[in-house]
Amino acid sequence: MALNDKKLEKMVQKSEQLKKRIRNDMEESKKIENEIKVMSYDNIVAEATSHGITLDDNFFDSVSIINELKANGITAAELAEFIKALADNKNNSSEETENEKKLF
Repeated sequence: MALNDKKLEKMVQKSEQLKKRIRNDMEESKKIENEIKVMSYDNIVAEATSHGITLDDNFFDSVSIINELKANGITAAELAEFIKALADNKNNSSEETENEKKLF
């Protein structure tokens, strides 16, 4: 019995060490994840600022637009297609105007 008791005690100790290491690793992982979020946000701010965009105004506008699109069941692909069609129509319209000017 004493042989099994020693093995059992060692296994319990090993288990406790592993649990402690897991807790420490999880804490470190959470810290790193938070740092990643902060750095990603900083990158977004820097990119937006380089284009003259303030995140406060545009962020809330973007969120409301995205929510409105989702509420109406419009996907990003459908929106991109719609924008392309608008641009094509605008280009065609300006070409027609130029052709009319040439005629007169």
